[in-house]
Amino acid sequence: MGKSVQLKESKGSLRKAIACLCIVIVTALIFEAAVLNFVNRRNAKRTVMVLLNQVSSLLLENKKSREEMLNELKKENLLRVRTVAYFIQKNKEAETSIDELLRLKRMFQLDEIHFFDETGTIYFGTVPEYYGVNFKDGEQISYFLPMLSDKTLAMCQDITPNTAEGKEMMYTITWDSAGEKMIQIGFKPESVISKLRSTEIPEIIASLPHYPGMNIYVAQKRTGMISGATESFCTGKRLGDIGITLTEQSLSDEEVSLSVKSAAIDLAKAAYAGDHVVIVTFDRKTSQSAFWIALLLEFLYLLLAAAVILFYTRKLLAVNKEKNMQLKVFSAMSAIYYSMHLIDLTKDTVREFTANRDVRRFVSKTDHAAEQMREVMSARVADGFCEDAVSFTDLTTLRERMKGQRMLSKEFFGRSLGWFVSCFIAIEMDSEGYPNKVMHVTRSIDEIKKKESFLIERSNTDEMTGMYNRRAYEEDLDGFDKVERSDDFIYVSIDINGLKTANDTLGHVAGDELIRGAGDCMKSCFGPYGKVYRIGGDEFVALIIADELTFAELRGRLLAQMRDYRGVRISQISVSLGYVLQKEMRSSSVREMSLLADERMYQAKESYYQSKGIDRYGEIAAERAMAGLYTKILRINITDDTYHVIRLKEKLSFPETKSISAWLRQFAEDGYVAEKDKAEFLAKTDLNYLRSFFANQESMFSLFYQRRFGEKFSQVMMEIVPTKKYTNENQEFYLYVKNIDRLQK
Repeated sequence: MGKSVQLKESKGSLRKAIACLCIVIVTALIFEAAVLNFVNRRNAKRTVMVLLNQVSSLLLENKKSREEMLNELKKENLLRVRTVAYFIQKNKEAETSIDELLRLKRMFQLDEIHFFDETGTIYFGTVPEYYGVNFKDGEQISYFLPMLSDKTLAMCQDITPNTAEGKEMMYTITWDSAGEKMIQIGFKPESVISKLRSTEIPEIIASLPHYPGMNIYVAQKRTGMISGATESFCTGKRLGDIGITLTEQSLSDEEVSLSVKSAAIDLAKAAYAGDHVVIVTFDRKTSQSAFWIALLLEFLYLLLAAAVILFYTRKLLAVNKEKNMQLKVFSAMSAIYYSMHLIDLTKDTVREFTANRDVRRFVSKTDHAAEQMREVMSARVADGFCEDAVSFTDLTTLRERMKGQRMLSKEFFGRSLGWFVSCFIAIEMDSEGYPNKVMHVTRSIDEIKKKESFLIERSNTDEMTGMYNRRAYEEDLDGFDKVERSDDFIYVSIDINGLKTANDTLGHVAGDELIRGAGDCMKSCFGPYGKVYRIGGDEFVALIIADELTFAELRGRLLAQMRDYRGVRISQISVSLGYVLQKEMRSSSVREMSLLADERMYQAKESYYQSKGIDRYGEIAAERAMAGLYTKILRINITDDTYHVIRLKEKLSFPETKSISAWLRQFAEDGYVAEKDKAEFLAKTDLNYLRSFFANQESMFSLFYQRRFGEKFSQVMMEIVPTKKYTNENQEFYLYVKNIDRLQK
């Protein structure tokens, strides 16, 4: 009896709860409808004005942006065509050799290079099909007719379809210095074209927020032709065709008010924006009908949801808690990822969680997921990465490739997104480890890549001079040996004269000024023709492309700039310079060229010191007499980890890189150091140990160990002493090895 009463009371309570809930829902909806209707009416005018001002501002800003973008590109191309003309003037072979002309095209990243005669006719170039084309042969190329009457002109055309093929190109022409011919370069600025298309009126309108009952129209001011509208079918029509009439009312000499008349529109505003007129309209009927339908659906949904919630409250509390957590996770992930799609590999279907409009337009519930993925990657990934991206995201092979793996990812470069990572995450796997469902996500890593590029550039730059450092030098040397070098390639070895004297007499601040001043002069003279490196304290290298006449002019200009240099503490700069032309050593590597250039530089330095009355021969003779006591003499630098062989009585193998740490390690590993002494040898010849040793103001380092000569081991002593050039920033030493057993005998 008690249970029956409790059951009835429970059912009664449930009915009351449902009735109360329904009354609350209906009351809330009625109140909400009244408030929202009032607010919507009041805010409609504000929204119309906001959209009107926003669209007008965007049109004006985009017009200015397009003009600035094209002007900057024109300036770049004018500079580029003059540079190409200069190279052609210096390299006459380019006027007759298609291979040389193609090399110039690749060097300057151009699409076309052509020569025009004084009549405006193409007689040579990278596209033979265009030979014979004249300035008068088409509307596009006739733009350059003024060039025929004024040889001082250099003209750059807007991005225009060319006469021959209709390709969107930007052409730039200049006369050569002799006024005998014109040089034309063609450049297809795909990234700029893409950016310009993104600023077109339909794209601008599509990017704006859309509201029910509210429409935007942008028409040409002069003709009334609609250039873009939220209702795409209106594009291309005139305002009168869709029942809109504009009336001007002059408020002052400079200000004009526009009124809009239309029988089908409740509220409309218009304003001029440059060559266009912007119109924003609001139809209350459309807005209100959508509002009431949404309100009704909301009411039905709330009733159903309330009933379900009341019925399943106890059972679903735990499930709701878990779902809320999952929702938070997906919400957090959606803020990180550019797109998120759940793919069912067994059913070949895809479900979107979040995606950009550029991705969403390729995704359809009716198409197969594999086909959609191919379309997205083919359209959004840059050409150089497209084939690899399509292969990586091939859903027909993904189950096999992801067997036993939870994640598969790869980086690509997108047409508009920049660098991004594409990643498959296994959501559901079968008993054999094959994925059935995967989440495909993409995330932009463009900023990370830019930071990586910045750090790489910074790691290859000398902090004091802003030049390339030794690391960049070593990397570039390996690259030069892998390609064929032209006869105009020149290796230049440069050393500053008197740096130690400046440090000793004027202080290290003056020495630093001397290094920076010399570096500035070298960059000014050699920089436009190649790369300049600081590879040591006062040692520099220039790798340039120039003919002998040009190089002679550059060398003279460098010495003149250094003579005329006037700094705070330094009044003049002097350097010793040695160089080797590629044609002197055609079959040699760049490193072999460097040895001869160094030798010539040291000869020049010796001549410099002789002219100053400094006896360096006495020092050299004394060093040679001392060298007879040692089996090995090296000049090493533990700051940049390099060595230079001064004396070596036996033939030893050296590592390819001139690294003293690598050489010492290889020397011990090859068995030249007795096994009992090997650990101590490696520990005490470690560069960190040596830096710490000399940081404590020690003047000489010595180490005794058993060293193999042929088949026998002898007791030897290694000594390391600072050179005259030693500083805390340039830790340069002499390394001597003496055979003690032999001396005792």
